Amino acid sequence: ACLGDSITVGVTHRAARDPLGGYPGRLQRRLGPRVHVLNRGLAGTTTAFWLTDLSSEDSRRIWGGLLQLWPDLPRAEPPRAPTSIMRATLDVDHPELVVVLLGVNDLGAEPAGAKIVERTSARLERIQQEASSPGRTVLLATLLPNRRDPEEPRARLNARIRARHPDALPLGERFAAAGWTHLLGDEIHPSEEGYEILAAILTEELATRGYLPGAPSSTTSTSPARSAAPSPGGSGTPAAATSPATKR
Repeated sequence: ACLGDSITVGVTHRAARDPLGGYPGRLQRRLGPRVHVLNRGLAGTTTAFWLTDLSSEDSRRIWGGLLQLWPDLPRAEPPRAPTSIMRATLDVDHPELVVVLLGVNDLGAEPAGAKIVERTSARLERIQQEASSPGRTVLLATLLPNRRDPEEPRARLNARIRARHPDALPLGERFAAAGWTHLLGDEIHPSEEGYEILAAILTEELATRGYLPGAPSSTTSTSPARSAAPSPGGSGTPAAATSPATKR
């Protein structure tokens, strides 16, 4: 499953969407029917949103909205016990692998000096912990570079993600190394070409780590060189794959 904001949705510019479904949709095209990729992106969301408790009446209305936004979300009553939006979504989807690409809206919502990096890092840590369960792997991704936000807070957040999560996906660093300034559709969202690059990077990262056994080498031939270190000129900001047999 790909959990995230408008970058996971596949927005390119001015609310326009990538016709191929952003990087989750393009990942699905690369992997074919052997896995099922779920796009669980919600535009404008922050880490705090995904941790919102669904047990209140107001919050439960959100569940009805999610069923409309995601037609492939299994029909289920909203949970009555205290649980987060993120956990409730994953509990009905049952993904084996979750890729979390979140944080850019957190950094854009508050002044850089308001300990936003520390708070966002702590919420990402909580998301990773709450999303994890037996038989499920949760991978945090570093943030993509963009033209809207100052680089320094993003670089600090990515450094914390890398330090605290050795298995983090270096999407931000590899997107930067691919020439990120030419891969944006606006100030913050990738273009269609940018989403294709992200899908290629993610395919290679997952295959290299053994999450895609038997992945053909042709699926990764266009991806930039792998690198876990920050690249000059930018610092690194779904996606989750589930086998068809275990999705429901």
